[in-house]
Parts: sequence; structure tokens; C-alpha cells
Amino acid sequence: MDINSRYLNEAKVLEKTWGATGLLEGISDPRVRQATSILLENQKLVNEQATDTSDIAQFQRISIPLIRRIYPQLIANKIVSVQPLLGPTGLVYYLRFRYSSNKGATRGADNNGGFPGDDANSLMQRADGTANLDQWYSSSFVENETTNTDAGTLVTSTYAPMEKTPVITNTLLGTIYDGATAVQNFTVNSAGSFTFTAIGSPSVYVTAGSINATTGELTFTWNSAPGANHAVLSYEYNMECQQDLPEINLAIESESIVAKARKLKAVWSVESAQDLRSQHNLEAESEITGVLAQEINLEIDREILTDIRQNAGTTVAWDFNTTLGDTIKEKYESLYVKVVETSAVIHRKTLRGGANWIVTSPEVASIFETATAGFAPSGTESFSGNLGIQYVGTVMNRWKIYKDPLFQSNQLVLGYKGDSYMDSGYFYCPYIPLTQSPVVLDPESLCPRKGLMTRYGKKMLREGAKFFARMSIANFMIS
Repeated sequence: MDINSRYLNEAKVLEKTWGATGLLEGISDPRVRQATSILLENQKLVNEQATDTSDIAQFQRISIPLIRRIYPQLIANKIVSVQPLLGPTGLVYYLRFRYSSNKGATRGADNNGGFPGDDANSLMQRADGTANLDQWYSSSFVENETTNTDAGTLVTSTYAPMEKTPVITNTLLGTIYDGATAVQNFTVNSAGSFTFTAIGSPSVYVTAGSINATTGELTFTWNSAPGANHAVLSYEYNMECQQDLPEINLAIESESIVAKARKLKAVWSVESAQDLRSQHNLEAESEITGVLAQEINLEIDREILTDIRQNAGTTVAWDFNTTLGDTIKEKYESLYVKVVETSAVIHRKTLRGGANWIVTSPEVASIFETATAGFAPSGTESFSGNLGIQYVGTVMNRWKIYKDPLFQSNQLVLGYKGDSYMDSGYFYCPYIPLTQSPVVLDPESLCPRKGLMTRYGKKMLREGAKFFARMSIANFMIS
């Protein structure tokens, strides 16, 4: 059993264990339920390793409910892959689509397709889309690579696509004539190598041959000049018993990731704690701990959104003043058209699908809410509002819209997240949701102090940027 299978099995066991406690009630997303159960188990292990029994009781009373209340509200659960860590270091799993094995050429290209070992969609990066599913899909080419000749001279090749008909992948059969007399049979394999077989004992025959894979032109070298009549060549393609077909392999790969720490502390006065207890029957420490936890998770959300916004593989712009339309509503509806175009670019780059979520500011979200005919307000799914990000609805049943009051007012980001927890370009890997310090009394001010820490890892893959796009929006505010 591989590591990924053990991870999934352990997640299912923990989900069943913590589900019996009632702490997972109300979490409908199965992936969020599993991730929350792993985090609760990590928190329990930290709790059991503590040595101060009074702090243990305090931890159980405050931190476990905080995890249950705050973690499922993270925007990360909605827009990126979440894979909780079982330790301080671990592996993040993701999907890769690769071309088949290497069978020659300088770059490791195959006569039947692409760059072996490279992502299948790495060849689809041309913005104009001319290389998508045309002759480059099953072609061999070498780009900016070097090789050595027998004499040691350095040779550099340039981009030279070879158009390939995938159905013709085995051997080329032919017969060479000197006038009306057949002198040789020949075969050409998928690698372009010629094999000649003499018919009888001809005095004039071919010693070598070559084929132009782009035009299909055959060139032969004779041992001497042929007879008075022109040399005649006939050949046919072997359409059966094909052995070398283009192949794309699906692989589940992993990269190492290390959890880092984020810390926050708070201070309050003894007088405020006394007044809060006597007048409102509230514990100052519990309230402070809740605020710290919310602030830490709020910062995690903004960190993830900032990473996506700054590293988005596609950047576009929309300007209210230059867009076409006779009315304000028509101009705002053109923003929807721009989003459709940008979503198509993401689809082209990922080969998985177009964007299915949008995060933006309340100002830009209001355009979709009021000026787009296909907007459907949120129904059952919503955020509690503690973290500030709100789910507002869907547009044309294609994109879920989230508005963040701290997001830049003139931008939006959109991206693709697949159904699998491995199908994303960005991965958030929480380890220890909350670790709190005991309350310490400052000897100089007599003010209680308390700190909170969380540990998590995050990573954008080598080609993860193509899952996301950033759109700049100008002059949309009406004064």
C-alpha cells in the first residue's frame, strides 16, 4: 500500500472517530469533514503530549470548539486543494499527465508524441492556441537543445515540428524499380530507419534512403546511375498491427512540504477581565483566544489569496471607459464576457476545465449581483461572516462568487479547482490548527498576556499558475 492510500485510509478512520463526537455535524463537504477530523486528531495528540494538566483542561475547553467553528469557514476549502499534514513534514499529492517513454531524439522526443516525461499540457502554452489538438498533439520536435557529433563539435537544433498522422505508426513498405525491373524491397520503421532487401542480383541498387517527415518525400542514394528509364518507386502504408501508438500516462506524483508557524499574541488588563466577568458573565481569556484564532485564520486566507493573485498565470484587464455599450448595464455586462474569455484561457492551459470560482472585492461583486442577468443569489451555502469573506451566489451556474472586504477593489481572481483533492494548482496543508500558551502575567504592568500559534504548509506547483487568472478592473466606480 502506497503512502497516498494509507493517508486516505487514515482520514476515513479519523472521520468516523470524530464524527461520533458530534464535532463534524453540519459539515456537508466530505473533503472538509476528513480534513477537519485530521486536524482535530493532530490537536488531540498535541494535547496528550502537554505536561501541565491545568493547561490541558483549558486547551480542551477552548481550542477544539474553535477548530470546529473556524476551520471549515476558510476560503481555502473552496478554491484550492487542502491536504492536512500528519506530521511536521509530509508530501503533497497532485495529478500529472505525461507523455510515454523515450525512444530517441535529442530532447527525448518520440516519433509518436511530445516530450516523454513532460506534462502533456506543457505543450499547450501558446496563447493563440494554434498548437492545441492539431499536428503538435502527436508530433516530435526538438527545441533549443544541443548534441555532440562524433568529432565533438557542438550542434544546436531549432524548433522544427514534424507533422504526424497517428494512424500510420508502424512501417512503410515499398519496392524500388530500375525501369520496369524490380531491384529491391524496402521497409521504413517508425524511427525513420531504412532496410533494403535485394530482389535477385541487381547490378544497380539503392544503398541508403531518407524520409522527410513533414512532406513525406523519399530520397534514395544509388550505387551507380540507373538505366535509361527513370527509376520508379512504389510504396504503401501498413495500416494494421500497429505497435507504436501515441500514449499519455496519468501519474499521481508528490512533492515534499514543511509546515511553518504563524504566531499572534494579545494582552488585556485585569480590570477589563474583572468587569467582563461581573457585568456580562464572560471569560476574557476565552474571548481573546477566539479573536486571536479568527485573526490567524483571516491572515491565512489573505496569504493564500495574495499568492494566487501575484502568481496567476493569466493576467487580463477590463476598462469601463473603453468597453462597448450604450448604457451602464450593457458596459457592466461586458465584464461577464471578459470573464468568459479568461475562463476559456484557463481551460486551454489546464486541459481540465474553465474557471469555476471568482474572488473579488464587494464593489466588483456588486456588478455581478446587479448587472448580470444570470446571477443567482446564494442559497444554502454561506459563511458565518467571522472571517469576512462571504459567498454571494453563482453567475450563469458556472462560477461561485466570493467577496472579500479586504480584497483590492479594482481586481478579481478566478481559478479552477477539480473534484479531486489532487486536482489544483495550489495546496494548503494545515498541521496544528491552534497551539496556545498559558496566560502569563506581566510583572511590570500586571496585564495578562497570551499567545496563539498555528502550523501549516503551502505550495504552488511548478505549473500551478496556469490554474489561476488575475483581472484588473478600471474606472468602474460611479461617482
